[in-house]
Amino acid sequence: MDTRGQYCQNERCPARGKVGEGNITIHSRKQRRYRCQRCGKTFAETVDTARYRLHKPLELFLLVVTLLSHVCPLPAIVAAFGLDERTVADWLEKAGVHCEEELPGYRVPPPEWVAPKRQDIPPRQQQLPAERLAA
Repeated sequence: MDTRGQYCQNERCPARGKVGEGNITIHSRKQRRYRCQRCGKTFAETVDTARYRLHKPLELFLLVVTLLSHVCPLPAIVAAFGLDERTVADWLEKAGVHCEEELPGYRVPPPEWVAPKRQDIPPRQQQLPAERLAA
């Protein structure tokens, strides 16, 4: 863990946002937390990132976000990885917020872009061919 690039996240701290002030120390290596010496608050290493409070492996998060960015339907991701639909939607939101912060002008696609509704599919694709029904 490296404290050089860290800064205090507390809005009331006089050292908030100041990198390299020497006020950040390691609070817990196991939990990967830092502590501000000025205000005494602790914060996670991943705060203000898309990885904050991520309870699944980072590789899974990156894979799901990549699939979403390539217009993979939400139900397919839920079925393939055994994730809850709300989890995948939350990950999409986190990735979108991160992109908006890092890439000004980038627009997060609407939820319909990820998972088209059943009524959006033309009727002929919803119906099975007659020969498949007879089998």
